[in-house]
Amino acid sequence: MQEESSLWLKKADDDLRWCRTSIKGKIYYGACFLAQQVAEKSLKAYLISKKKPQRKIHDLGALLKECSLVDKSFLGIKESLLPLVDYYAPKLGTRILETQLALIRKRLKMRIKEQKKF
Repeated sequence: MQEESSLWLKKADDDLRWCRTSIKGKIYYGACFLAQQVAEKSLKAYLISKKKPQRKIHDLGALLKECSLVDKSFLGIKESLLPLVDYYAPKLGTRILETQLALIRKRLKMRIKEQKKF
């Protein structure tokens, strides 16, 4: 169990480095997703280290609740985790697609206006 827990923490550390690189590169949507991943993997590492059954979930709220059943001090990070909840991949993918489509529409409208001027 300790080895598996350490593996999850290593993945979280790697994601944290990637997150920091994304922030430096001003790739904020990527940084938000990676921050969510760091939190998820860290909470899962803790649960594994405590020999709790591993569930295939990505819900930070549910993971935090499980951790707080073992150690109430986890409730102290609830407010910090809440902003990350919306950045799991399926939600992020939809959000990115909608943003990209809105930008494409805006650019097309601008081009049409420019062409009408000539």
